[in-house]
Amino acid sequence: MARRQKLLHESKSKRPKDEDAADPSFLKESLKPSRPSNIIPPRRGRVKQRIFESLLPDCAWEPFEPSPPKPVIPPTTKRASELVWGLESAREPFEPSPPMPVIPLTMKHASELVWGKVTEPIVQYVKKIPNKPKVEELSRADQSVSDVASQSSKSYTESTTITDPWEMTESSVLDQSVSKVALNSITDHERSPKMSCILFSCLFGPNFEFDKNSMVQLWVAQGIFEPENEEIMEIVGGTVFDSLVEDNLFVPVRYDNLYGQLFAANENMLDSNLFEGEEQLPMEDFMLADEVGLVSIPSTIKHLSLFCENFDLHIVEVLKSFTGMQTLMLHCECATGFNHVSHDLFLHLKRLRTLDLHQLDITELPSSVGDLEYLHYLDVSETSIKYLPETVDSLYLLQTLKLKGCLQLCRLPKNTRHLVRLRHLDLDIIGQLKSMPVGLGSLTSLQTLSGFLVGKKDGCHIGELMNLVNLRGSLCISRLENISSPDEAEQANLSNKKHITKLQLQWSTCHSDSVQVEEQILERLQPHVGLKELEIFFFNGSKLPSWISDPSFAQIVKITLFKCRNCSLLPSLGMLPSLQFLEIYEMNGVRVIDQVFHRKNGVQKLYAFPKLEKLELDTLLNLEVWDGMENGDFPNLLERRFKQCPKLISLPSLSHLHSLKHMEIIACSELQSLPDDGIPASVETIIVKDCPRIIEQLRVSEWPGLV
Repeated sequence: MARRQKLLHESKSKRPKDEDAADPSFLKESLKPSRPSNIIPPRRGRVKQRIFESLLPDCAWEPFEPSPPKPVIPPTTKRASELVWGLESAREPFEPSPPMPVIPLTMKHASELVWGKVTEPIVQYVKKIPNKPKVEELSRADQSVSDVASQSSKSYTESTTITDPWEMTESSVLDQSVSKVALNSITDHERSPKMSCILFSCLFGPNFEFDKNSMVQLWVAQGIFEPENEEIMEIVGGTVFDSLVEDNLFVPVRYDNLYGQLFAANENMLDSNLFEGEEQLPMEDFMLADEVGLVSIPSTIKHLSLFCENFDLHIVEVLKSFTGMQTLMLHCECATGFNHVSHDLFLHLKRLRTLDLHQLDITELPSSVGDLEYLHYLDVSETSIKYLPETVDSLYLLQTLKLKGCLQLCRLPKNTRHLVRLRHLDLDIIGQLKSMPVGLGSLTSLQTLSGFLVGKKDGCHIGELMNLVNLRGSLCISRLENISSPDEAEQANLSNKKHITKLQLQWSTCHSDSVQVEEQILERLQPHVGLKELEIFFFNGSKLPSWISDPSFAQIVKITLFKCRNCSLLPSLGMLPSLQFLEIYEMNGVRVIDQVFHRKNGVQKLYAFPKLEKLELDTLLNLEVWDGMENGDFPNLLERRFKQCPKLISLPSLSHLHSLKHMEIIACSELQSLPDDGIPASVETIIVKDCPRIIEQLRVSEWPGLV
């Protein structure tokens, strides 16, 4: 926020001063009726005269007799003194100057051309043109700034704002050869992306929770960002989101297991100094309403967030009148009647870009959703839908499809591969789909693919992942038992997916593949070394892959091994430089934890697990001995948990664990005692349960931290 205020202050300091502004009576001068107006340089000594002369057409210098006065500013315009003015030629004849070549304007010169004609910052409504805003070559009067002032008063109420050009980047406004700021081509894209993001975020209200990914995907669906070169819009949006958190406009509220960190908009967001000098924002385009206030919303509304107790016919009829609406977010406690009337509703709202129906009590979507040809964002997460209509595959502009929490969803449209612009397919593999649609590998724009079910038939093999090189975030690959050979596993080409940060590799709970083949398959599923989290479920092999202990995985911070019951040897994980969390569950084949677990053979003078903070061993039913720990290992360990290790007899030394705060020993019935060198002074809490010998040794009176 402070940085934005500084920019506003600097931009104001660069604008022309008021003392040189032209006399307002000059506005009463007339234009020749038979010829349109054009720009001439304002009477300001500080503006470089030669720049303006070089930009004017030759006809502008031809002498003529002034016509009777004609108003330039519409009578209903209140801020006439802030608008621009001009004549097609000077008021007195004079000899034309030698022509000069048209030269490209810098951002500074383009700004002077606009702001040099006002006494205050312009924040005024102008006619909206759908073309991309740009700075064009100076031409005749029908493209001039003075034309903006001669628009009817209706033009000012149907449009959007002009952003201060000092706050625009040169690359976002100027083409290669430009000479004139065409104000009448400025649209809502001209506003800074950050301001546009704030405007759209107002649809959520101060008490509405949202996650970062969903908000950024909504911004992208609105076309807010125009990244340069090969920038990814979601990355640009993520940067804006982080800046709004820093400015305290988005406030973290809680952590959710399904969506991660949740945020809420600051209730004072619209009073922020970010809006200084931009008083006439088009807030009438963005509205929150309940069913009572719905009737007072103008039919020209573009973005609506509707809160209601019941979605009835009356609401449907009102919504059908909003034919130009681009965003519809429904928040209803009960969606009675939705299945019966929504087909007709979507036939009227064909301009929708964003449709958010998440958490509604609906069981299906109507086929008419396929008529929303401009739809970029569809959210039906946490609903009871069982399938999507096949017409969804005709939504060729769809970027985001959110299905997370749809526990009854059993299939996707069979032609999902036609959604070639799809960037985010957000779903839950566990408890949802029975299979993946054929040909998903053709969706090469995908960035989010929460899960992939490996199938046996053509078009559903793991090789469909080969060309999805833009995947990022979390990916769960399930039903790995359907991979027929190691060569087929290698077709997934996971090592080239450098933006995947979390990978889950999962077999079904009951499968009978060859142990050796399964080990080879897992070896071929090596991810990119930039991976941060790895989870392996229900692996039946006797040893884990060699790459899991490779120190080149320098960014991995968490490893979870779950029900790898046949593994008899833990890999050398101690040399992973960034590993912070290690969780091992139900690895019943392990009998000994020795030096191999801490460091590879021959490695000397290196501390094992240098960054590990949490270690949990749960249900290692055959573990008997833990050995091989050396002084200096686990220097940052905070939590240590041993659960369901009934054959474990002794623990390694704890005295050198100077960072240890919390320790749990549960259901380790054969454990004789704690290490002889005692408990580190740093330990604050010990939880001991179903360990009779340990409980005898530790008395509450001797160690107050015992629980």
